[in-house]
Amino acid sequence: MAAATSLVALVTVLASAPTPAFATPLGQPASVTALPGRRSIAVSWTQPISAGGTIVRYRATATVDGNAAGTCDLPLPAGSLTCTITGLVASTAYTVGVVACPNALGNDGDCSAATTAAGTVTPGPPGTPSLPSVSLTAAPPRFG
Repeated sequence: MAAATSLVALVTVLASAPTPAFATPLGQPASVTALPGRRSIAVSWTQPISAGGTIVRYRATATVDGNAAGTCDLPLPAGSLTCTITGLVASTAYTVGVVACPNALGNDGDCSAATTAAGTVTPGPPGTPSLPSVSLTAAPPRFG
């Protein structure tokens, strides 16, 4: 009976022990800038000052009233920390933020807190299609 009591006491102690935190929160991307394009926004940023863990990808998100309207993912390694969010509505103001993530795709709950670009960005309308210019020169006929 003493062994059973000891086992119950051990299980009780283990169950009430705090869960250790293994993962260090990821650092937030820095210096986020967002430039409007034609129904798109070009986003750039710099690495976090302190990564806090292994960053596998970044995700930039354009939101309207807190709802995601478009995203772009940038897996690492990458030559530059930029991506373009496309398919946006012209003349709509978007807030743009970037997060650092420890996983390829999936649980964005593991990503860092977002760093937001200053102000809102409003993409322009799609461009007017243009035809290439053609120049014709007439030459006199040659006989002979």
